[in-house]
Amino acid sequence: LRLLLAQHTDGIRNALHESLKCERSLTSAFRNPFMYPMELFRWTISTLGDIGDRASISLLRPWTENAVYGKDAIRAIEQIEQREAAPREQDTRHLITPD
Repeated sequence: LRLLLAQHTDGIRNALHESLKCERSLTSAFRNPFMYPMELFRWTISTLGDIGDRASISLLRPWTENAVYGKDAIRAIEQIEQREAAPREQDTRHLITPD
């Protein structure tokens, strides 16, 4: 799965964005009886935490108030923000010179 996510990040991210609109009607492509809709939706949110971008944050934000998925959405947003902040921190490190 990691290899698939790495090779097709944009397409998968777009599919996950669309999946956020279908919380009650998601099904597993593999018809996994152990993966129920609530767990599948949590996986959607969690995976956006791994591969999401700034657009993902705005799509996840409404879910932060949800009693079931709120903590997952907040965690995913924080993960995206940390990942996006890391390159900026690296870019500015070379500007800091010791006295």
